[in-house]
Amino acid sequence: MCVFRLKSLLLVTLVLLCQIGLAQQGLKGKVSGVDGKLAGALIKLVDTKLGTVTNDDGSFEIKDVPEGQYQLRISYAGFEEKLILITVQKGKETEIGSIALKDNSHAMKEVTVKGKANNGSNLEALKMTKNSTKIVTVLSAENIGKLPDKNVAEAVQRAAGVKLEHNKGEGSTVALRGTPTDWTATFVNGDRLPTSDEDDPSRTFHFEVFPSQLVDNIIVTRTVTPDLDADNIGGAINFQTVTPPTKKVFNIDLGAGMNVRAGKPLYDINFTYGNTTKDKKFSYVLSGSYYQRAYATDAMRMVYGSNYSHEINALELKDYFGTRKTLGANAAVEYKPNSRLTLGAHFMHGRMDDDKWQYKTTYNWADGEGQRMRDIGTHGVLQRRLYGGDVTASWNVSDKFKLDAKVASYYNSFRYGPFPYGKGDPRNGYVTFNFINSIEKTFYYNDFVNTDFYGKMPSDPSVKTTPYVLLDGDNPYGTGPHYDNIHPTPNYLPGTDQYYLESITSQTNNTWEKDPVSAQVNGTWTLNDKVTLKAGLKFRAKQGSREISEYSWYPNTGEIQNLRIWLNQHETQDPPRNSTFLNAMSGAYAGQLMPFLTPSAMTGLIGNLGDSLKGYAMDQYNNNYYVWVGSKYHYQEQVSAGYAMAEAKLGKWELVGGLRIENTHFVETGDTQSTQGQMYTTPDGTTSVWYFAPESRTVDRNYLAILPSLNANYSIDSKSDLRLAVSRTFHRPNFEETKPGAPVIRFEDLEFNFGNPNLKPTYSLNFDATYQRYWGKGLMTFGLYYKNVTDHIFTRMEADTDPVSGIIYKYYENAGNSYIMGAEASIDRKFDFLHGFWSGFGVYANVTYSYARMQVPGRPSSQAMTEQTPWLYNIALYYEKGRVNTRLGLNYTGAYLKELNLASVAGYGILHKDTDYDLFVGETYSLDYQLAVTVSKHMSVFGEANNLLNAPYKTYIGQPWRPRRIEYYGPRFEVGVKFNL
Repeated sequence: MCVFRLKSLLLVTLVLLCQIGLAQQGLKGKVSGVDGKLAGALIKLVDTKLGTVTNDDGSFEIKDVPEGQYQLRISYAGFEEKLILITVQKGKETEIGSIALKDNSHAMKEVTVKGKANNGSNLEALKMTKNSTKIVTVLSAENIGKLPDKNVAEAVQRAAGVKLEHNKGEGSTVALRGTPTDWTATFVNGDRLPTSDEDDPSRTFHFEVFPSQLVDNIIVTRTVTPDLDADNIGGAINFQTVTPPTKKVFNIDLGAGMNVRAGKPLYDINFTYGNTTKDKKFSYVLSGSYYQRAYATDAMRMVYGSNYSHEINALELKDYFGTRKTLGANAAVEYKPNSRLTLGAHFMHGRMDDDKWQYKTTYNWADGEGQRMRDIGTHGVLQRRLYGGDVTASWNVSDKFKLDAKVASYYNSFRYGPFPYGKGDPRNGYVTFNFINSIEKTFYYNDFVNTDFYGKMPSDPSVKTTPYVLLDGDNPYGTGPHYDNIHPTPNYLPGTDQYYLESITSQTNNTWEKDPVSAQVNGTWTLNDKVTLKAGLKFRAKQGSREISEYSWYPNTGEIQNLRIWLNQHETQDPPRNSTFLNAMSGAYAGQLMPFLTPSAMTGLIGNLGDSLKGYAMDQYNNNYYVWVGSKYHYQEQVSAGYAMAEAKLGKWELVGGLRIENTHFVETGDTQSTQGQMYTTPDGTTSVWYFAPESRTVDRNYLAILPSLNANYSIDSKSDLRLAVSRTFHRPNFEETKPGAPVIRFEDLEFNFGNPNLKPTYSLNFDATYQRYWGKGLMTFGLYYKNVTDHIFTRMEADTDPVSGIIYKYYENAGNSYIMGAEASIDRKFDFLHGFWSGFGVYANVTYSYARMQVPGRPSSQAMTEQTPWLYNIALYYEKGRVNTRLGLNYTGAYLKELNLASVAGYGILHKDTDYDLFVGETYSLDYQLAVTVSKHMSVFGEANNLLNAPYKTYIGQPWRPRRIEYYGPRFEVGVKFNL
């Protein structure tokens, strides 16, 4: 009934919005600068008390103006003031049109690297920051274009307190103030997008599919008002796509370059075209982007296998390489049939194909097959698709009342493309060709040490010892290797003639999520020039599905040695960078990768082997089905929200407060294995199989969030503001965290993830205080914040009781009381107060420090909060003058705790009272450089270099010298030419 009423209200609203409003006595217009629209310009009728400031799109309106002649003053920091003589007639609204202001800065005009419709300037971004009722940072199109960002995650990382996580060296996910990534809400044009990813089943959006060229402004919000979706404990980031221009715009950018580590080229092309009709009633814009680049990654992984010691089961050396292709498109239209009504629509599409290959050599001290080596190759075509849009309407019903409405719909999906079969074959996936060394000739390692069960030197000679492989920091005899120079010592190194095919497996993944309808309506009532009331309703429906499975092929030859499929029977090659593999780690692993099948040999192997292979689907008749039965689940979620708020201006104070209520209802279904067995006979009647059919389990939950907030802004003077805020926000659990039934398997990582249908949402009471100082075209801020968090969701992991397997079990739980306190500071200043050459220099820098603690059941004292980064900073030095624009930027994210090992023993409780068995993410940093030179009015050339320091991505267990995964991506270089026509 609630949904029916909401839809009816929206229908009535949209019908009303299509009516033509009545003219009013007053005036309206739009203000622009050299770079387009100017938000926050001061509009004043001389010798009266009437005035206003321009909106985000540069427009303004002054109502109830008595008839007569006036002087209209338009002013904006950094621009020449303008006076216009106007006449207001009785009963008529005076349309002034577009007013252009001239830049009065003594510094030369800044070079805009990326041309866009309504290209937002830094001055505009500063004004939007100053005029916001929340604590925000605005990144303009001009700011986005100053560094080599290929997707919007990389573009936003320079805002204060932004944590950026990478995927194959590219920016992937973002979070604010170092909090967990799923605590930050990411919006496109005000709508939170559905999520879909290969590995990450959370509500976190991955931005590799979203090119930065489609974005006009990025608004980073650290505090909330009731009209903002409240699932954002960390904050919210709104990406505003390119909007229709006020005049014709046509820009083309072309670029090309080289990925040094991959040894292959990269190139991109971007365009924007927009125009408006002569009567200015209809405008449109179309922008597109295509980016193709090669990548290469050197990686290693350590597999640890016990809850009682840090023994190493395996060392994996991995060489990743591949090609990514990203295509993005954005279209927008706006229609103004009269001065009161504005209709609009946006559409966006993003897609990325990742043709990914991997060569892997594994040294297995213990993996269920005894002491062995494996030579493995993997290939898959990863496909991500995103599309959707919205229809909007805005109607000034009267002088004091305005209605806004929007209906949006978005779809996001991930699946594997055509390998090893044609498009649409359900067996396509991430295909692993697994060759294992023969042990007909005795094979063993020489680097074991004998310790007690806990990896310690036995104090009593009669104590039974166990052979372990331990790193130097864990080896009680002091003979273990350091992680960056581990050289397994088998008694011989097998050649390609000694590896036979054990199996071929295709890890399949069909994941999608859509918001088929997201509808909202807002009403704004201006009581007077000091008090404004606002209220609204919103409804969002979500549907999603995740199906992970496996299809396998095994040789029909079994264990008969002379019939085995040997590696040397097929075309092989050394991995592409074997001679320099992991040379950043003291060169210890150069040349350590074994030769493997060529890409063409992998592509044709299954077909060429024909009847020598037998395929097995992962269904209830497969002996391994019990492992995979829980890896399929489906869900639906409906969120209904309403809010009411008021904005009051009291002298130097501006107060914005109110209440938001959100109700969440979700139904989720997952499979588990039946306890009642059945007999299945094959169609030919030759084989009978005893199997356990899957059964469904469903969770149906509903919870209500009551979320008040208050923002108070105090204007100290014209250049200084003090902003205070208190609010209550929350975080909905991710769907895999609440999944009923059997666990989800992560085959590559040897993990089983158990859902918790009783998991509670996380709530946070937030306090913020920020001082902002504006001067010239710059901004300096300093802020403090505190979050009191209840029911923080964390991941608990523990190793299998069998220390040989290397399998990790993961569970999701709510922590006790937790808190985060922090401080942040930033400065953005061009030195245009200097003279001559020196006026082109500038600096942008920010730093965030957070101290976070959580109470974990079973541990005696509070500890660091999971997924909370303590340190973040970004520093950029730049020079912008005349034809030259150059910038050097450093971005840093500190190490943080990711998952807890809370393995327990009956009668003893949790084994590890400290974090020595917990999983951490190491510090990451990148140094980027960019240079652009304007050749002419319509052309510029550029060069850029990313990841110059080749800093690794690293995870570790307890201590940095005990790595679990290390990946190096190498630097990336690009040169190109940009045309702005």
